[in-house]
Amino acid sequence: MPKKTFIVISVSAGVLLLASWAFSLVLLAEINGLKSGSGVMESRMEDISRAYEEGRDARAAAEKDAYAATARAEKLALDMEALKAGMAAMAEEIAALRQSPPATRKSAGADAVTIAETEPTALAASPDGAGETAEPVEAPEPIGTGALKAGDPLRLTVTAAELKNVYGYQFELRYDKSKFKYEGGLKSLLPDLSVIFARETDAYVLVGCTATGEGVGASGADKEICQISFTALADGVAPGDISLTGVNTVGADTKYTEGVGGWSFHS
Repeated sequence: MPKKTFIVISVSAGVLLLASWAFSLVLLAEINGLKSGSGVMESRMEDISRAYEEGRDARAAAEKDAYAATARAEKLALDMEALKAGMAAMAEEIAALRQSPPATRKSAGADAVTIAETEPTALAASPDGAGETAEPVEAPEPIGTGALKAGDPLRLTVTAAELKNVYGYQFELRYDKSKFKYEGGLKSLLPDLSVIFARETDAYVLVGCTATGEGVGASGADKEICQISFTALADGVAPGDISLTGVNTVGADTKYTEGVGGWSFHS
């Protein structure tokens, strides 16, 4: 083979070898780039999956909160209707008290609406400016916290651990009607909250009370709220068979608070 031809072939082979090596480097770089891109894609897919799960959990929580808010709104609407009915009954009772002689005034029974009793009880002034005084209703004597016998009276005193500017309140006393009979005998023990009423249902007595006019609400610690009377219908029942639930308050600043804690009763 001529020397010149050998040199040409050798140079061409070297060029091809260098080209192959350069192509291999480029190809390797592309492969590494693809691997890096694949890792980024996997990371992004994980982020998208995590975001989807978080969004799903947030939607579930929002739906739960919306359901709870709807339930609270429905209960509040029912409570407001009961309060309106109680206030209407209160207006009728006050009108009747103004028109009747003092000697004929008695407790109005299970759905009574009364003015808080002091010694003596002062009623709102009549249109002609003359004040009137109602005869206090005699309450049954407290009998302690032990077991009762059928026919025993039970006088409960409702208390609150703390009041902050309370202008009105409501709560439920739940009891078994085969064990107790609601007797009325409502009496507010807060001078500033003088209008009190009760509404009896199949499962509980709803008690509500409010102040009248403008001014501050009731405040303080370990306050006695009101008194209410029952009669035992069976032997062996006890005050603990009655439960106090659903305490809601409204402040003098019109702030409404549901599920207030720290309220209880004793006999």
